[in-house]
Amino acid sequence: MAKIGIFGGTFNPVHLGHQQMVQQIKEKKGLDQILVIPTNRPPHKTAEDLVDNHHRLAMCQLVFPETEGYTVSDVEFQLGGQSYTIRTLEYLKRQYPNDQLFLIVGSDMILTFDQWKDYQKILQQVIVFAGARGENEYQAMQQKAKELMRVAGTVEIISTDILPMSSTEIRRKIKSGESCEKLLDVKVQKYIQHHHLYQTISFPELQDIVQHELTPERYHHTLCVVKKAVELAEIHHGDKQKAKLAALLHDVMKNKEPNYLLQYFLTNGIILTDIERNSPPLWHSIAGAAYIQIELQIHDQDVINAVRYHTTARKGMSLLEKIIYIADCTSEERSYDGVEAQRKLAEKNLDYAILYSLKYNLGMLIQKQKPLHPDSVQAYHDLIKKIPEVL
Repeated sequence: MAKIGIFGGTFNPVHLGHQQMVQQIKEKKGLDQILVIPTNRPPHKTAEDLVDNHHRLAMCQLVFPETEGYTVSDVEFQLGGQSYTIRTLEYLKRQYPNDQLFLIVGSDMILTFDQWKDYQKILQQVIVFAGARGENEYQAMQQKAKELMRVAGTVEIISTDILPMSSTEIRRKIKSGESCEKLLDVKVQKYIQHHHLYQTISFPELQDIVQHELTPERYHHTLCVVKKAVELAEIHHGDKQKAKLAALLHDVMKNKEPNYLLQYFLTNGIILTDIERNSPPLWHSIAGAAYIQIELQIHDQDVINAVRYHTTARKGMSLLEKIIYIADCTSEERSYDGVEAQRKLAEKNLDYAILYSLKYNLGMLIQKQKPLHPDSVQAYHDLIKKIPEVL
């Protein structure tokens, strides 16, 4: 008979307090395995700032390795609906009929345990281990444990050596740009940065900003590009969250007057090349890349580059840059000659689609006797080397 601990929570995000508490309880009580279970929708908390399920699951997987006796489970996502411990326990009882289950909770949970759905049944089915931080917390929790055990079951308060910390405070720190070095595992920090979680400006807020900056027609185009970018990211195994973000922002400066953009370049020390100065259609992408860094405090270089090069392309584009470039060319409201062929190419091979687009765009510029940006020319030559057939 294995001794299995059940450790649930929103983990929004998972922090060092979670890790340290469950590790100490695991060691002190000799548990063989810990099931770490992110909640689907917690009944006792609001959904404010609750990031997508797959992100919370991934962060837990980063810090609770199977090699150390942990299993990160998506059982509550699979069960769906609002997450209730009693429902999860009944499911796990069926999955582990020959093992002994222990419920692991923190101080905030044990002090409100009698407010949980069917808490009496929970006490009848499992032994509850509650981690206490400090003597004052320990005494209050002991008193609560005595009250609960008058109802049913066993509740054991276990002293733990961890510092007080909360996910709410961590989210606040992330939003304000404060360091979370002593609160989050470095792997979780990197994951949050990479996926823009708990960012200063939420995606709906960014949508409001972009909509305010653009005409209705241009904003409609932007939403179409977002849709196409997410589709292409799905097809080509890209980061859908980053594709969505970069697509939303790609034209944020598109409707600014030329004089405004020139002043913006001057104010922010942006020096244009001669070709760029003589190519106003490129200005919004250059200004947009600066705007999202300076004004929106978005510092993901891949997102910045995707905005910067969505008009010209360039040699050695990242997957995200390719997705945004092609999404801009092939969004559903586009109807120019050849767009359908380009859409089909984009589903199969982004490089082929980009080459198709560059041939068309460079040809139009040559026909109109307009200057060719070196980035576009270098991107074309780079792709010709990679692709043996000429489209």
